[in-house]
Amino acid sequence: MAKKAKKRAPKKVVRGRRSRVEQERRMRQYVIWVTAVVGVLVVGLVVYGLLARQIKTAFAMHKPAAIANGVEITLGELRDRVRSYEVLQGPLQPELASYVLDELIEEELVRQEAARRGITITPEEVQDKLEREFGFHRTPPTAEPTPTATLTPTVTESPTPALAATEVPTLVPTSTPVPPTPTPMTEEGFQKEYGAYLELIGVSDAYFRSLFEANMLREALLDDFGKEIPDTADQVQLRYLRVVSETQASELLTVLVEGDGDFESLKEEASEVGELEWYPEAILTVDVSEEVAKQAFALEAGTGVFSQTVVTDYGATSYYIVEVVDHQVREVDETMRDRLAWEAFDEWMEGQMALVERLEYDPSLVVSDTGTADTGY
Repeated sequence: MAKKAKKRAPKKVVRGRRSRVEQERRMRQYVIWVTAVVGVLVVGLVVYGLLARQIKTAFAMHKPAAIANGVEITLGELRDRVRSYEVLQGPLQPELASYVLDELIEEELVRQEAARRGITITPEEVQDKLEREFGFHRTPPTAEPTPTATLTPTVTESPTPALAATEVPTLVPTSTPVPPTPTPMTEEGFQKEYGAYLELIGVSDAYFRSLFEANMLREALLDDFGKEIPDTADQVQLRYLRVVSETQASELLTVLVEGDGDFESLKEEASEVGELEWYPEAILTVDVSEEVAKQAFALEAGTGVFSQTVVTDYGATSYYIVEVVDHQVREVDETMRDRLAWEAFDEWMEGQMALVERLEYDPSLVVSDTGTADTGY
């Protein structure tokens, strides 16, 4: 008969071993809790740093970057404009922010001067201009009458006399057929194209309209400057030679004064020979140089009277010999009026920009670190 197996009594955990197990368990819990607390603290510090930076930046955006005639241009406005450029061009270097700030300052100065002159742009005018830029016309322009093709009967000769009695007229168009008129853009088509464009450049409708209005105000102000241009102006008609050597300039001047040659015969020896038809001094200054303009308007008019050599320096020294063919107070044509208006506008703007107060700011606050700009301006 098989013996019954004896049951073994469970081992008793001695007090010392139980204490070590308990200590190890508590130590593990302690390490877990410490790790969790440290993790929470680290995350909290990071979040706090980000929030603090965002709060600091948000407050900074209300600070002015420039003050134009008492009107503040804030860092927020500058950042929005910079980011709108970054959407299309990628990240801008911080030093380029100053050029964007100049643009905002000029727009503000234009708004102020336009208001002073009573020039306004209504929302309806902005809408109309915007639609026309995209090719949509609510009131289609009056179309010019188009010629229609006329049909003239011509007789086709029969190859044999037997068929002469059956000859019939053949209609042949005597003018080129008119191509079909393109289908005009609908309002729905305009909205679709305009929306796609806004999405492409990453700005809102309101922001884009503000840019559009600023540009329209500039154009209107420029037109107003044009109205102030006198109908007549002191103008000269002249010829000139340009060389790059003082010795050569003196030699050519001697040839001209002694009558041994003229501008045409010396063309091959000069770097440049030109004729200018009726230039006011301001435009001659821009197109050639201030020295040449002053010399030309001081010189006696008439063929055979030449200036002394005039030196200009735009990266390289040039020597001019000038002959004033005629000098008159003449009517200002439309092209010259536009140019004089631009010069008057630029001179005014330069004077106004010199009065603007510019404040120090951190360019890194307005440029994007990654070039990924937020949309929705």
